[in-house]
Amino acid sequence: MNNIFEQIQQEIENGRRIVLATVVDKKGHGPAAPGARMLVREDGSTVGTVGGGALEKAAAKKARMLFQSETTALIHYNLDDDDQLVDKVETGMACGGSTIIFFELLGNSPHLVLLGAGHVGQAVLAHAALLGYRITVADSRKPLLDGTPHHKTVHLPDYREGYGELGITGRSYVVVATHSHTFDAVAMEKVYSLPIRPAYIGVLASRKKAETMVKKLKESHPHADLSNLHMPVGLRIGGPSPQEIAISILAEIQAIRYGKTGQNHMGETW
Repeated sequence: MNNIFEQIQQEIENGRRIVLATVVDKKGHGPAAPGARMLVREDGSTVGTVGGGALEKAAAKKARMLFQSETTALIHYNLDDDDQLVDKVETGMACGGSTIIFFELLGNSPHLVLLGAGHVGQAVLAHAALLGYRITVADSRKPLLDGTPHHKTVHLPDYREGYGELGITGRSYVVVATHSHTFDAVAMEKVYSLPIRPAYIGVLASRKKAETMVKKLKESHPHADLSNLHMPVGLRIGGPSPQEIAISILAEIQAIRYGKTGQNHMGETW
């Protein structure tokens, strides 16, 4: 059992989210005793067990759903064919009895998605890691991604596909800072095409470039809610270096995260 706790610690230290499923009660001939645990990763792989068979399959499925809902859950699984137990989830198992499993999402730190792993992106990554963000880094240049082994990386060869792998939720903070204005525009459009709207989208661009990009975005997405768009990205605190720009960006994200108003933002209200 110690192995699963070591694995939990390792996953969280590496900035990865996991769901811990724990058997909290059992009646009858359930397959696992209270205290049995199973760790479920976002890719569906597991460590430990809550009983095996159909019960474990159902539990793993429920656990994966929590990565999107970002909630906890207490589920009562029926392990026989008693149709009267309508409040329970049927498993089709024949061992009889029932099992209650508690699901909790761990490592759910604020999620930062960096589209672009260049100088500014690397500086943002370094500062964000100190603030405890869970970081996903994407770039078209694979060698840059190989240099960030402690964070989730996604290779986007031309920034046109693969956004489903980024794990963006309504609590994600997205920073677009690729090495090309063309890629910046593509990435911004693709993020606004996702079914889930992130809490924040910041795009590194000049004011003139921002106006052009927003105009094109409004043409392709006329009904998009751009109230979460910050472009040019960052607070107006000064400094031209990648490290200073990164501090400006993260200061803005922190202000948004904690609901602080009245800040001097670089960007317009789009």
